[in-house]
Amino acid sequence: MELGLQFEDITYFESLESHAVTHEETLETAIPEYCPDMSRIVEAVGELFVQEKIPAEDRYTVAGTVKVTVLYTSEESAGLKSLTVSVPFSARMEEQMGSGRTVFVTGRVLMLEARAITSRRLHIRLVPEITAHTFRPQQASLCVGVEPEPTLRVKREEITLPLLTGVAEQEISFTGEAALPAGKVPEELLVYHLCPQVQQVQRLGGKLMVKGELLMRSLYRSGDALADYWEGVLPFSDVVDGAGLAEDGELVVLPTLTAADARALRRDGAGAISVTAQISLAIRAYQRKTVSYMADLYSVRYNTHLEQRPVTVHLDEPETELMQEAVSRLELDAGAPFVYVTALECAPVTSTVEAGRSVLRTAIRWQALYLDESGSPITVGRTEEVTVPVEEMRGTASARCCPVTVQCSGVCQIRVPVTFALTWEERLTVNGLTAVTMEETQRGGPAPSLILRRMRPEETLWDVAKQYHTDMDAIRQNNQLEGDATDRMLLIPRVR
Repeated sequence: MELGLQFEDITYFESLESHAVTHEETLETAIPEYCPDMSRIVEAVGELFVQEKIPAEDRYTVAGTVKVTVLYTSEESAGLKSLTVSVPFSARMEEQMGSGRTVFVTGRVLMLEARAITSRRLHIRLVPEITAHTFRPQQASLCVGVEPEPTLRVKREEITLPLLTGVAEQEISFTGEAALPAGKVPEELLVYHLCPQVQQVQRLGGKLMVKGELLMRSLYRSGDALADYWEGVLPFSDVVDGAGLAEDGELVVLPTLTAADARALRRDGAGAISVTAQISLAIRAYQRKTVSYMADLYSVRYNTHLEQRPVTVHLDEPETELMQEAVSRLELDAGAPFVYVTALECAPVTSTVEAGRSVLRTAIRWQALYLDESGSPITVGRTEEVTVPVEEMRGTASARCCPVTVQCSGVCQIRVPVTFALTWEERLTVNGLTAVTMEETQRGGPAPSLILRRMRPEETLWDVAKQYHTDMDAIRQNNQLEGDATDRMLLIPRVR
C-alpha cells in the first residue's frame, strides 16, 4: 500500500549572475545662444540615469539618459562656464524578464569625451555600461509528514534556511532646498553630485517608511566670477508599498537615482540650492525559515520502499559590509582656495588569495578641479587601489564609494570611504521523499529474536535498526547504551 505524505512548499528568490552590456553613443550639438563661446574645455562630467525597461519579445531594452556637464572657459568673460547636455541611450539586454523575474538595473559611464568642434559646436562621445541584476522565483517541496501508521519509525532532520523571500522595486520623489552659508550667493550652479543613502526602513502594516539622505556637493559661480563650492545633506523620507514582503526578517534597500535636477536660488541677498530627484529603491527581504523534514523512514513490520529525489534550495543572506578608506595627498599651489572632486568611481571588485586568506580589491578613480593663484581652473586625477581581507568568499562582492571629503591645509587630502558589500550564497541539496509504499514481509522461516553483530564504522544506530526492522531504543536498552556510536558487539532485538 502507498502511504499519504504531507509536503511543505519553500518559496524564495534565486539571484542569478549579473549581466552587463556596453556600447558607444555620440552626439553633436550646437551651443545655446545664451552660452558664451567655448575657448577651452576644462572638464566633462557624466551621470547616467536608467529610466525605462521596455519589454521586447522575450528580452528587454533599457533606456535612459546620460546627463553630461561640460565645464569650460570663454574669452568673452572670466570664470568657469557650464553647459549641460542630455545624451539618450538604449541597450538591449539578453536576460529574460518573463516568468515572474525581477530585474534591478544599474549603470555607469565607462568613458566620456567632449570636444569643441568650433566655439559654438560640441561633439560628445561616451560609453555607458548597463548591468542587470536578475532574481528568479523558485519553489522547493519537502516531505514533512506521513499518514499515521503505528509500525513506522521516522527519522526527521531540522534545517534552518536563510532565504531571499521577496524582491521589489519602488520609486520615490524628492523636492527640497539647501540654504547656503551667509555671504554665499550663487550666480550659477556649474556642476553638482548627489549620492542617495538609506538609513532606516520601518514597517507600517503593508507599507514601508523609508528614511535617508541625499549627500550633495556642488560647484557654483559667485558674483565675483570665480568658483566656489558647497556640500551638505538633504534628508528625505517616503512611504512605499511593502505588500508581498515578509513581515519578519531583514530588509535591505539600495537607492539609485533615476533623475535629478538642481538650480541656484537668490532670495534677498541669501543663497540656496533647489533639488528635485527621482530615486529608485531596490528592496530585498531576507528571512530564516526552519523546516523539520522526513529524511528517512521504515516499518518494523512491513518492507518499506522509498522514492526519493534531490531537493536543492538556494541559500542567500543579507550583505555583509566591510569599510576601508582611500586617502590621496595632493600638493597644490599655495593660493588654491579649494579642491572640488568632479568625478568619483569604484571599479568592479576582484578577489585573490594571499597567505591563505581572500583579499578583495577595487580601484578608486577620482578627478578633481581647483583654481590656481590667477583663478585659472586646473584639473588633476588619480587612481588608488583599495584592499580588504576577508576570511572566506562564498558569493560575490561589490564596492561603493560615496561620499568624498576634501581637507586642505597646506597639503590637501582627498578621503574616500569605500564600502565592500559581500553577498553569501550557497546551494543546499537534501534527499526528499516523494512516495512511500509498504508490503508484507516475506519470511522464509523462523527468525531469531536476537542477533549479535558489530556496527561498521560508517553505520549509525538508525541504519542498524532499519536493517533489522527494530527500534533504536530497544537496541540501546538491551546494550545499556547512552549514545549512538559504539565499537562493541551489539545484541539486536527484533520487534514482534
